[in-house]
Amino acid sequence: LITSLDEGKMSAPEKREPLKRQKKIRRPLPSINTIEESPAIKPDQVKDSNQSQHDEIANFPPPIDIYGAKQVIEFDKDLIKSSEKQGKQIISSLKNYGVNASIAKIVNGASVTQYQLELAPGVKVSRILELANDLAMSLAVTSVRIEAPIWGTHYAGVEVPALERKIIPLRNIIDSEEFINSRAKLIMPLGCKIDGEIFIQGLESMPHILIAGSSGAGKSVFINSCILGMCANCRPDELKLLMIDTRQTDFAIYENLSHLIATPI
Repeated sequence: LITSLDEGKMSAPEKREPLKRQKKIRRPLPSINTIEESPAIKPDQVKDSNQSQHDEIANFPPPIDIYGAKQVIEFDKDLIKSSEKQGKQIISSLKNYGVNASIAKIVNGASVTQYQLELAPGVKVSRILELANDLAMSLAVTSVRIEAPIWGTHYAGVEVPALERKIIPLRNIIDSEEFINSRAKLIMPLGCKIDGEIFIQGLESMPHILIAGSSGAGKSVFINSCILGMCANCRPDELKLLMIDTRQTDFAIYENLSHLIATPI
């Protein structure tokens, strides 16, 4: 190619006119009109559609077994001993910084271990709050969260990432008394608290929600859990969802879901 250019055998490419961008066409949202209001649908189709809607409502709620088997979250003895060893290390590190405390209780959670500390008389709460980064460095963990005081107690809480993370099955939340007896309609299963208590929330009480995180943090798993939680509590005639999937991968599995106004856009 360089030799041809030197000999003058190749000419420069012709200049082309810049491409003109076409105007974006806004597509209208799918109509939410009922089947009876649509003139293009035949009476037989209306009858079949009404029958299918009646069958969907009659088969609600879905069997609990479709969410998998219920599991019991247990912690083995080795993990408990490791937590006790880590607690002694926290007490030793605080003592090096002039804070005397003792461990009152260790709470092993699914993803966080909380150490409830009883501070010695005369120790200010603000003193332990300043040592979060120092504790994280001494324990060789990514972060340490300090809750001082713990609500309803006279203890200070030091929360450290759990040595072994436990998976909380969605079946455990949907089959819990908190989910069944909840007054919320749009139930979002958020998981478990540190003490193992089921934690749910109604979407109607928080009209704005942002789900963010790095890759692999569990955003898609959380969104799918919320969708299943709301659909498990509301019949198709009570809840209608409009899904917009920009990546065209997340919501493809919901194309035949009875709660959809239209297929995922």
